[in-house]
Amino acid sequence: MGGFTQRPWTPTKRRGPIAAEFSGPGPACVGLPTTLGQVSLDSKRGKAPAFSFGSRHGNKLDSVGPGPGQYNVSGLSAKGKDTPPAATLHSRPKDSQYEVTPAPGDYNPEKSEKVVHDNSPKYTFGLKTIVEKPTSTPAPNVYNIPTVLGATKEGNKKAAPAFSISGRQKEAVDDRVNTPG
Repeated sequence: MGGFTQRPWTPTKRRGPIAAEFSGPGPACVGLPTTLGQVSLDSKRGKAPAFSFGSRHGNKLDSVGPGPGQYNVSGLSAKGKDTPPAATLHSRPKDSQYEVTPAPGDYNPEKSEKVVHDNSPKYTFGLKTIVEKPTSTPAPNVYNIPTVLGATKEGNKKAAPAFSISGRQKEAVDDRVNTPG
């Protein structure tokens, strides 16, 4: 039915010993001299600086704070003081019987003119300049500009050339195609 066959697993052949199988000294058995400090043990190596920018300070407080059992919580609950209400020397404010809001008929937009519109001072330090009225210019339909194409309308100006892009046809073409009817 299927073309699958199950074969047993066989490991691959070893190529040689691994490094863990060798017995020899590790990297920790070699002690190299330090390159920090004033004494240079090797003249071929440069010396690293033997100073720092500051000193290390110890912690000022060894304790991060008192433990949870150090606070006096007698007379307190999760919602505040655990005492019943007591008499005080303060007077109780009177509750207002109604909220102070404007009535529907109190709407007056004229009162808002000072707030809505510019209410800055209307005086200056100098003289009032005279504002000139805008010059009276003619309306768009009043202009009478002569044409610049075709024959000239004015005697002292030349007219622009009156050429067309396409040539003229010799005879008039009948738009009607020979159709029945």
